[in-house]
Amino acid sequence: MGRLAADKRIGDLLEAITRLGGARELVLIGAGPARRAVAARAAALGLGSRVRFAPFVSDRDALARAYREASCVIDPGPFETFGLVVLEAAASGARVVACSSTPSAQVAAPLVETFRAKDPEDLALAIERSLGRPGDAAAAMALGDRLTWPRVFEAELADLERVLG
Repeated sequence: MGRLAADKRIGDLLEAITRLGGARELVLIGAGPARRAVAARAAALGLGSRVRFAPFVSDRDALARAYREASCVIDPGPFETFGLVVLEAAASGARVVACSSTPSAQVAAPLVETFRAKDPEDLALAIERSLGRPGDAAAAMALGDRLTWPRVFEAELADLERVLG
């Protein structure tokens, strides 16, 4: 979901998919400067027919539906400042995998399986763990209720007032 760029480590995801075997399709939603390189890497790994590029989704309801319909939502990048995709996907009820360095993975725990940065083998294991466990709709709903924008801003304001106080 989002920007296809080298810092997103999509190559690690492609390598992890080759380790998983099977015939699952990988859908990359979004656009960006790395699209050609990702397509070339997928072809070189023999995944060309299993990787599909879909356009960016801006409609919130359509995005939540895409998250829920996915077998697993994966954020392979280790350099997320927060990782909104991870949080949105978890709150939508999706199975989610994210790098252990992604701050939102900690916020959405235990709904997110994590892996070590830049480690395609550990990423593959996290994907397997995620696919092997049932979804938790109640926990996803609770996360979404707890982290509405008004509540997050209210908590942030309270923290700032404590710092200045």
